[in-house]
Amino acid sequence: MGSKLSAADQGRVEALDEGKRKWDRIRSLVEKAATEERGRDTLLLQCHRNASTLARFFANNALGPLAQIANDLAFVVKRSGRLESRIGSIREVVGRGYAGIDQALSALRRKASEG
Repeated sequence: MGSKLSAADQGRVEALDEGKRKWDRIRSLVEKAATEERGRDTLLLQCHRNASTLARFFANNALGPLAQIANDLAFVVKRSGRLESRIGSIREVVGRGYAGIDQALSALRRKASEG
C-alpha cells in the first residue's frame, strides 16, 4: 500500500495510526472513569486534555473532520449533567472517532489500489 501513495498520503496514514493509538488511550480513560468511583474527575480531566491535544494533532496533519470529532469529545467531557448520560455521550463520540479513522484509512487504501 505505501509504495503507491504520495508522501503526503503516507504521512496521513502514519498520523491516522498514531491518532488511533491516542484514541485508544482516551477510550481506556473513559471506560476507567465509567467503572471506578475514585478519581473519576481526574480521569475525565485527562480525557478532556487528551481530546484537545488529539484535535490539534489531527488539525496539524490536515485531518479536519477528525479534529472536529476530537473537539466534540472535549466539549462533551466538560459538559455538566448526570455522569451516566455524559458517559453515554462520550462513548458515542469515541465511536464516531473510530469510525472516522477507519473511513479515512479506507479512503487512502482505495486511493492506493486505484494507482
